[in-house]
Amino acid sequence: MINDPDTGVIVEANPAFCQMHGYTHEEFVGLTPEAFIHEDNYALFQEYVATVRAGGAFRGRAIDLRRDGTPPCGGHGFKFSLLDRPHLLGVVRDITEQIQAEIALRESEARNHALINAIPDFIFRIHEDGTFLDVKAAREEGLVMPASEFIGKRVREVLSEELAQLWMHHIQQALQTDKLQSFDYQIVINDVLHDREARIVVCGDHEVVVIMRDISDRKQAERANDRERRLFAAGPVVVFRWVNGEDWPVEYVSANVTQFGYQPEDFTSGRVLYGSIVHPDDLQRVGTEVEEGVKAGLLAVEQDYRIIRADGEVRWVYDLCGIVQNEHGEVTHYEGYVMDITDRKQAEAALQENEARFRSLVEQSLVGIYVIQRGSFVYVNPKFAEIFGYESWELIGNRVMNTVHPDDQPVVEENIQKRLQGEMETAHYTLRGVCKDGSPIDVEVLGSKIEMNGQPAIIGTLLDITERKRAEQALRESEEMFSKAFRSSPAAIALTTLEETHAARLIDVNDSFLRITGYQREEILGQSVLDLGIWVDASDRFVMLQMLQSQGWVQNLEMKFRRKSGEIGVALLSGEIIQIKGKPYLLTVTMDITDRKQAQEALEQSENRNQAFLHAIPDMMLRIHQDGTYLDCKADNAKDFAFPPEEMIGKKVYDILPPEIAQERMQYVEQTLQTGIPRFTSIN
Repeated sequence: MINDPDTGVIVEANPAFCQMHGYTHEEFVGLTPEAFIHEDNYALFQEYVATVRAGGAFRGRAIDLRRDGTPPCGGHGFKFSLLDRPHLLGVVRDITEQIQAEIALRESEARNHALINAIPDFIFRIHEDGTFLDVKAAREEGLVMPASEFIGKRVREVLSEELAQLWMHHIQQALQTDKLQSFDYQIVINDVLHDREARIVVCGDHEVVVIMRDISDRKQAERANDRERRLFAAGPVVVFRWVNGEDWPVEYVSANVTQFGYQPEDFTSGRVLYGSIVHPDDLQRVGTEVEEGVKAGLLAVEQDYRIIRADGEVRWVYDLCGIVQNEHGEVTHYEGYVMDITDRKQAEAALQENEARFRSLVEQSLVGIYVIQRGSFVYVNPKFAEIFGYESWELIGNRVMNTVHPDDQPVVEENIQKRLQGEMETAHYTLRGVCKDGSPIDVEVLGSKIEMNGQPAIIGTLLDITERKRAEQALRESEEMFSKAFRSSPAAIALTTLEETHAARLIDVNDSFLRITGYQREEILGQSVLDLGIWVDASDRFVMLQMLQSQGWVQNLEMKFRRKSGEIGVALLSGEIIQIKGKPYLLTVTMDITDRKQAQEALEQSENRNQAFLHAIPDMMLRIHQDGTYLDCKADNAKDFAFPPEEMIGKKVYDILPPEIAQERMQYVEQTLQTGIPRFTSIN
């Protein structure tokens, strides 16, 4: 904007400045600063004026008022001359969104701070080298030292070597993978054993946040459940107590181990070690998982693996193996139960195979497939995403209405609700979609209600019919153009069935066909063209059909036709076979050339008469071009010419006659051409 330096009145403003403040150019020019400067910033405006008047440049953040009272902010200005008089030039940038973002950031930080303060867990911020950078604890109880004393110390200075190694291992894993790390451990504080759960996430460069929670109550409950599991002694669950030794000797096994073909004493006598019945392909994994469970301080390890029955049959089992330690923390036994899950594994394998086949079918489908739950996409296949220009992951969690044209959203929402409420089983309809780039598409959807994870959902298919819609529109336009051309053409156009016999019938004709033949529309539609006698010579139609059969079209076939009055006419017929709803028809276009033929015949008769007349004249006759070239020569006796007539044609007068005579002859030719009056002269 440009201000008068004395009054502050706006002298000029560009369109962007006017639009920013909600005025038209005519409304804005002539306003005083009081009309658009916020009262809290009037002093700042005075400072701006004073600074610029003094020759300086002013830059600051101010609050202007739009016409509707809302504030855009920001600007800077400097002085310049307009018509030899200094004026103030101000440049304003709308930073309302920036101010709002700053406010939102402060509010977000305040919420995050309040959220952290409300969490009852212990929270540590730790450098990658293990140094504690910050500690937050709702209470001091449960810590190995006061929270303030952690800062600056390293993990190995606070925890035992074993726990420190466990912590640092997971800290490094989190930093390397940028994934959440979670683990449980036990720690003794004030002679009390505590179970803890730690969750580690990366929070910045070379830093992690460790959220530690006391899970002693949960672990005690788990141990109680473990004791209860040891009570299983009958039924399909086989109870074992293994000694912590090579191949896990069995100290106790319930009597129902016979379901695997063994007797209890086979194991308790030491004749059969448990490790010997574990499938060789699973044995190492089973041992490793047990060892890792012990190292992690777990009370029990759950596993699925295969065992070999006494008769050699392989069975799948589920094994819940509780870890038993003595007072020194040494593992002495494992105890738990083993249950045959072969049927479940086979069912799971069959299910996985079916799911794999189904997923392969869905993922490779040529139609879009989607699942909607709570108004958002929870699954889309690649084709669905491709139709809308997205990657599949971009649509997961996206609101359905984001892909629907605003005008069609009420219908889509109504159909979804009707299916969810049970008012209809399926919905099949077309709608307009919106692609990622904003372009519209036409789609056809078919969806039904299902239950997924205990909640209602909609599963359906979607087909992009944009090209089909365009083709349909093009077809309508083409049909409209054909209809207009058919009706308005000056040529006679007829559509007939394509048979060689009397069965060929007229389906439609235009007005020109009626005019040329003299029939009324109702007299000929549905009638046989041969019965009507339109073809004077039926063999002409046979020739036409042969040409159609051999090359698929006929062009300018001369034929004679009979009008309703019996008058014979001549026409040029062109035709082509077309398909209508899968059935062939003959479309013919006929030009009536009767008048032209009559004129040609009259012309030929006239020329013949003229030629006979010329041949009857005994005189010598010459036809000469304006430039003197002989075009034709005629005489009863060729000896009348100085040269044979055939040698004269193409030569000029000056090539045949002496110059004086030739010049005289050309003067006669020019005078005759100019006046159009015949000239008679003697030629020697």
